[in-house]
Parts: sequence; C-alpha cells; structure tokens
Amino acid sequence: MIYDYAFVKKPNAFSIDMPVSIQVDYSLENFELDHLETFETEGRYVARYFGPSEEWYTIRADYIDNCVEITLDNEHSRYYSIEFKNHSALWVNMQDGTNVILWKEKNVSYMVYGSIELVDLLAVAESIITTH
Repeated sequence: MIYDYAFVKKPNAFSIDMPVSIQVDYSLENFELDHLETFETEGRYVARYFGPSEEWYTIRADYIDNCVEITLDNEHSRYYSIEFKNHSALWVNMQDGTNVILWKEKNVSYMVYGSIELVDLLAVAESIITTH
C-alpha cells in the first residue's frame, strides 16, 4: 500500500524562491524512478521509485517556509529519535511495516519513506545531496 502522508500546502502560505537542487547518489538495485517533481517545476522535490515484489520508496523535500503540514498515523506507529550523517531525525515505523524518516536541513524538510527495510531507507537518505 502506498501512502502520500498528507503533505498539504496551507491556503495562505507564501512561496519563497530559493535555488535548491537535490541529487540522490544511491538507488536500490532493480528499482526504477516512476515519478519526479523538482523545485524548479513544482516548488518541491518528489522522487518515487518502484522495485520488484511491489516494493517502493519515495524521497520528498519541501521548503519549511511553504507551511507544509505532514500527517502521520499516530495510533499504531512507533516513533524513534535517530541520527545519521550529522542529522537528528525522526524514524516512524508504521503498523503496516512502512518506514518513514523525517529531518530538516537549513530551510528544507526531508521525508524518505517506503516499504523497504530501514537500513536501505537510511542509505537512500544519506545519499541525498542538497545544493543551496
């Protein structure tokens, strides 16, 4: 099952025009990019990958100043504080086995989530390079 986690831009939000480029230097073997949105075209970054056996993961980034809300199931999820690559992050393990990693760097929020194992999700998250 694929979740979009309700990223909602608030109606009175203002958009800031900052040059941000995201590069992902790691992709799981046999996974293919299915969907891509960039800051240049959409004002956010979304990359969705699908692999064998219906496995999937998504990389999502947005300007914090764009007033984006993230809604996660908090009834049947477990939350953990983790650190990777000098980032303090939140790892959410959903009841259905979906893993979610959330963190921020400067004025950009990141969310990497999917049906893959946490170790693979962390490898993807660690490979994200942001140029401001």
